[in-house]
Amino acid sequence: MSESVGFLLSKLAQEGNDLIQRHLAELGIKSRHYGVLAVLDHNGPLSQQAVG
Repeated sequence: MSESVGFLLSKLAQEGNDLIQRHLAELGIKSRHYGVLAVLDHNGPLSQQAVG
């Protein structure tokens, strides 16, 4: 049973990731771009070095 739960959770995570990637693609960005935008939104203007 635990293997089935683990498998289902893995599939759910993959489906969720695919859904997010499709929505971001509609905006012309990828998840790494979203990550940078989220950091800038939270912290305000930062240098590239500060963003990481």
